[in-house]
Amino acid sequence: SRVDGVGYWNRYGEDSSWAGGVLDARMLVMGTPTTVPRYGIRGRRSDDVWTETRFVDIQGELPSLGNRLIEIPFDFENVSNPSTSMGTLAVEIRTDPSHQEESGRSMMFLGCFLEQPARETGLMLGSHSVGGDTTGAHLADGDVLATNGSPVNRFYDDAYLREFIRAGEWNTFVLTLGTNDLNALQRSPAEAAAGVAAVVDRYRSICNEVRADDPSLLTPEFLIISPATAGSEERSKRFAAFDVALGKLAGDDVAVIHLHRLLTEQVGSWSDYRDQILTDVTHPDRTGSMLKAEITWNEIERVLDIPSKGGRGPLRLVPGEYPSVADAVADAGPDEVILIGPGTRSGGVFVGEGPLEIRSTHGRVQTVIDAAGEDRCLTVSVPAGASAIVRDLTLRGGAAEFGGGVRVESGGFVLDGSRIEDCHATASGGAIHGVAGDIEVLESVIDRCSAGADGGGVRSIDATLTIDSSAITRCTAAGDGGGISVRNATSALFDVRIDECSAHRGGGVHASGGELGIRESMIRLNSSVGSGGGIDVAAELQMIEGLVTGNSTDGIGGGIAIHGGQSAELSQLDMTENIAGDRGGAMAFTGDIQAEVSGCTFRFNQGDAGAGGVLLDCAGVTMSSCLFEFLDAPFCSACEVSCGSLSLAGNIFCPNADGICGTYVDLGGNEFP
Repeated sequence: SRVDGVGYWNRYGEDSSWAGGVLDARMLVMGTPTTVPRYGIRGRRSDDVWTETRFVDIQGELPSLGNRLIEIPFDFENVSNPSTSMGTLAVEIRTDPSHQEESGRSMMFLGCFLEQPARETGLMLGSHSVGGDTTGAHLADGDVLATNGSPVNRFYDDAYLREFIRAGEWNTFVLTLGTNDLNALQRSPAEAAAGVAAVVDRYRSICNEVRADDPSLLTPEFLIISPATAGSEERSKRFAAFDVALGKLAGDDVAVIHLHRLLTEQVGSWSDYRDQILTDVTHPDRTGSMLKAEITWNEIERVLDIPSKGGRGPLRLVPGEYPSVADAVADAGPDEVILIGPGTRSGGVFVGEGPLEIRSTHGRVQTVIDAAGEDRCLTVSVPAGASAIVRDLTLRGGAAEFGGGVRVESGGFVLDGSRIEDCHATASGGAIHGVAGDIEVLESVIDRCSAGADGGGVRSIDATLTIDSSAITRCTAAGDGGGISVRNATSALFDVRIDECSAHRGGGVHASGGELGIRESMIRLNSSVGSGGGIDVAAELQMIEGLVTGNSTDGIGGGIAIHGGQSAELSQLDMTENIAGDRGGAMAFTGDIQAEVSGCTFRFNQGDAGAGGVLLDCAGVTMSSCLFEFLDAPFCSACEVSCGSLSLAGNIFCPNADGICGTYVDLGGNEFP
């Protein structure tokens, strides 16, 4: 099998991993490992020089039954600009010609894929020779044009083909038709199928000529694999018609695998396939590559009547192969993927092996794991350094003491493009509860979850928590942290929206110990009883560029309350319409905290007992380049310094927000009415 890098250079330029000449490959062997003990791998540089073949022994890497991913680190020096290489920048992975095949059959195609980890893109490989990406290149009828318009040298002349056949490396010719085949794109389905039939006729004829000289060679047979859907809705329809036309070639020594139909049956419409499987309009992600390879190999076994040896690939299909997600996960090993079709599945899923990915084919709206209030949705207990990944799913109705939706007992957990809703913990972590390890929430939503103690949405202890481009809404905790509660954790929130959450302290977020970073986020309409309507922190805090609005508390710090002998940096925050039943409508600093506040705007905040803007209670705070406007309090409308120190530099205090109680240091540049 061979894959060109020129297209990647043209698409991604110097950012392409091909440009530096370093390729990280992962090979997914879908055949029986004992039949092919070694693979040879070599690179062809853009100056048309092949590197020395390096053999990879996979027999020692893989068990006798079952299939695994194996790493193939492969580096070769390349010239600086492969875009001029006329299609010669390539990597070739092929079987070792010295190995002994099983009697009666020798197949080149094993269903592997090549992955570029930096782009999370995989390419399913498998062809019957090298070179050329149009059907015409296999007809030996002169040079043809590649899809980019450049000429492709004819790799498939009769002498070359006879050499390959005499080598006895295979007798099953696998014609994997690409989505960039001009034969399929520029002709009618019937004409395109006729072109493929002509290729089969030519290969059959030359095989028979060679067998006439050497009758020991195996009888040729041909396996045609239709192109998978790609490109656009219109192109997908063209491939569907081509798929049907190819089916008419089946019979005698020709079998057809309808990959286009099989993939769309598994995934759904073109838009489903594009959204769930592809990284762009053509190239599948890692799971998509695995799915294509596994479907293809399963079909090879079926159409060629190859006895199964009990091995299988790293996909577990629900409901195609397993009735429940729990059953599929229990049967899975490291580096495998649970692929779930549309519908509602039961909870009680335990993940004990990792890395493991659980994802849907049709997205989180159509694919739900619902524990119906009877169990936790998911428990993660994987080895340290490994992770369980939930992608494009909804987890609903989980109930447990800790972690109603997900409990992370060991290892890491990633929630990506998913939703957790209506989950409850009688103790902590309504949606997610994690101790140690790494927890990541990416482009996801946590909604209507609750806890009897801390963390209505997320509870993280001694862990690393990252939340990016996500929302936590309408979550409640009887203790601290309606949306998020962290203790002795390193936590980072970026582009996060926390709405309408409530708790005793920290209606939106509560942190005790550790470090908390919040950037470009919105904390809105949250409430608490004790302190910190939006955020309540006794930890190192850095908060930059955000909106804190409409939050309220019965105590101090309607927007933000910061306590203890920690340090805090707050910059470029818009603090609006926050209310404290006590003091500090926007912010409250207590207990020897040392803070720097810069570039913030304080508008329409209210302190019912004083300090409509900022309260300092035995804290040291420097405020610079801030605006105070329309603040409401019976006294000290802007700031109240009950004890501690306040330093002011370059701030603007408007007439309706100019009241400062207590002493402060004027560093200059301040404007008072």
